[in-house]
Amino acid sequence: MAPTDRTAAVSLCHDAVRKSIDAHAGARGYRFENTPGAHKTRLAYAMHELRAVIPAPDLELAETLRRRRHSAEYGEIPSMKITDSELQTYAALAERTTATIKATLPGLAAPQR
Repeated sequence: MAPTDRTAAVSLCHDAVRKSIDAHAGARGYRFENTPGAHKTRLAYAMHELRAVIPAPDLELAETLRRRRHSAEYGEIPSMKITDSELQTYAALAERTTATIKATLPGLAAPQR
């Protein structure tokens, strides 16, 4: 998908991070309202509640991903300016974040070997 629709690829990476944060918050009884600024609020939650398990550079990269997705979808930056390197970085972030958050959720952690 990335070569033909880079904006969608960035959005999918962002969605993976965002929905993982939603799952973590939901497991603790929180729910984010669907209002302007909600994506930023999710990251503020992650920076506060997940800083012990997600490294600061990844939390900062998640914020960069949020801004990049917004610019690609709504701003003046053409999606073709999204590089392969950027997409690989964001995909790796999404994989790390979802795996880390999954491991913190009761009943979802991978079995010990």
